[in-house]
Amino acid sequence: MSSFAKRFVFATLVLSTIASLTCLMIWALAEGGLQWSELTMLACFMITLPWTAIGFWNAVIGFILMRTSKDPAAAVFPALKNYKGDEKISTSTAIAMCIRNEDVEQVNRNLNAMMARLVASGEGENFHVYVLSDSSFDDVITQEKDVFSKLAQDWAGKLDVTYRLRTDNWGFKAGNISEFC
Repeated sequence: MSSFAKRFVFATLVLSTIASLTCLMIWALAEGGLQWSELTMLACFMITLPWTAIGFWNAVIGFILMRTSKDPAAAVFPALKNYKGDEKISTSTAIAMCIRNEDVEQVNRNLNAMMARLVASGEGENFHVYVLSDSSFDDVITQEKDVFSKLAQDWAGKLDVTYRLRTDNWGFKAGNISEFC
């Protein structure tokens, strides 16, 4: 089935579901005439209905693919048929580690273990680790600066490490990710 045909079938399923459910809602609410509160409820229902219908049909189609395809992932994303798993990584990948007043030694141990595996795979040069800190305690900040400076020196030339401390902690970790992106 062509890409256009798949999109057409999906759009037809979604739009017919939206139309059917909207008609049912109007029928259920219109018994004694539509009041302003019922119209408001209908409007809210219609605003959220497309996401519900899309999610429903995605789940149904996904279930059918999982049950009927020999390779469900390739059925959804055909480029996976060409993937064998031993190809070299050709793009750069950022790994963001967000921390806020956490046990610095534990974070360091976890990062070291992960980075050792990446370098051992021979792909370390394709990764860059960013330690994004929102810490607010002076003793933790001092420890972070020392530990992550040493981490960057230890892995220099094998895998890049950047430590960044924000002074404005709006949004905490989520704000840190937002600002980083």
